[in-house]
Amino acid sequence: MPDDNIPFESTMPHTSPFDAIRHTEGEREFWLARELSKILGYGRWENFENVIAKAKVVCKFNGHDVSEHFREVTKTSSVGSRDGKRAM
Repeated sequence: MPDDNIPFESTMPHTSPFDAIRHTEGEREFWLARELSKILGYGRWENFENVIAKAKVVCKFNGHDVSEHFREVTKTSSVGSRDGKRAM
């Protein structure tokens, strides 16, 4: 029988929207900027791209290697019937 002093919501498992879009590669975990932009409420990619550029500046200013924290990724999609690929 559930404890009457604990609200129902706190007994349910909680999944963060960030966990829902987390990607893993071996032991590394990462998030794709285009997916992050949507859950953070950016309607246009260009607006979020500016935020990423500022974050890179702050990262460098604080003595961190930007390439360790931000990776350029290009997704591809299939094009045509001959397994062609196109950068997205």
